[in-house]
Amino acid sequence: PDQLVRQSDRFALYQARFDELVAAGRIYPAYESAQELALKRKVQLGRGLPPIYDRAALALTDADRAALADDGVMPHWRFRLDHDVPIAWDDLIRGPQRFDAATMSDPVIRRADGSWLYMLPSAIDDADLGITHVVRGEDHVSNTALQLQMFDALGVAPPQFAHEALLTGAEGKLSKRLGSL
Repeated sequence: PDQLVRQSDRFALYQARFDELVAAGRIYPAYESAQELALKRKVQLGRGLPPIYDRAALALTDADRAALADDGVMPHWRFRLDHDVPIAWDDLIRGPQRFDAATMSDPVIRRADGSWLYMLPSAIDDADLGITHVVRGEDHVSNTALQLQMFDALGVAPPQFAHEALLTGAEGKLSKRLGSL
């Protein structure tokens, strides 16, 4: 409990696990800009569909990806959810939880500039550091669903999760960003 761990010191570990997951087909490059993704979501919502990523990047050929690279387009990286496996766990506070992976977007785990988003490094750290319990706000329930597939892809048992109700104020949920006391 008194060990100090900095994610910035663990980039080599993240890269090694990332490379393994790319080789296993669980992580793939995607090239849409933020504007293109926003337009896709708007079209889906206009058609009464949920705004789920359409996995268009999976249809790109090696030649397509090479042409994008030649044009200087750098990919962001997505974790490929297994749509055939239901996501379920017994939350220590909320009880049984269930998600259908086919109704969720493959999460972006790494930006085009190479920087990491929270999801994959957090799962790698939990596994590597032997974390047994994670207590977080209920606003992270869907993140847990995604991370459970990441733990499975990494070949490690996930910790137990507990999602607590959020404290709220007049402005909504309490937030450091909003200067909530």
